[in-house]
Amino acid sequence: MSFRDTFALGEGDVSMTEPMEPVLEPGLRIVDAHHHLMDGPGHRYTIDDYAADCALGHDIRASVYIEVRQHYRDGGPEHLRPVGETEFVSSLAERAERGAWGGRRLCAGIVGYADLAIGDRAGEVLDAHIEAGGGRFKGIRRGVYWDADEAVYGQTTTFTALWNAFKRLTGGCSDDEKRLLYRENANRAYRLGLET
Repeated sequence: MSFRDTFALGEGDVSMTEPMEPVLEPGLRIVDAHHHLMDGPGHRYTIDDYAADCALGHDIRASVYIEVRQHYRDGGPEHLRPVGETEFVSSLAERAERGAWGGRRLCAGIVGYADLAIGDRAGEVLDAHIEAGGGRFKGIRRGVYWDADEAVYGQTTTFTALWNAFKRLTGGCSDDEKRLLYRENANRAYRLGLET
């Protein structure tokens, strides 16, 4: 299943079944600084789905995984359960480093979750994420933006159209500016250590 097949759209939304648009600037190397993998009710988008989308023509060289509160540990202290997501994603990154998925450095960086309202125990969670990430853990996010109204939350597009939209926005930029926008900023911000 690909990105275009993963999300059901409501009436009036852009059809995910429309013909795939041509890839703009296929030679532009990209570090995808924000992607998710999901395997829950209503949404399934695995690493294989993401890798297939990365192979559609945009030159995705590496990516940063952003947490979606899945693959938590089933047991142990409640505050440490989110570390299971980092463990899971780190195992995928190890496979990518060994050459899976076309040699792309998928999940080269990982942003996880920690409940910051738990006081001093939050440090224990961060330490556990750092250990589980094997050098890939880059920080946490605390999302507060969800809305039950699909008009707010349910907007999506195809993988190719998304990256083409970014490329259209930067169409007037120089090659150096594009290098910074598409690779160097994510590489520096997430300390990925990639050759770009």
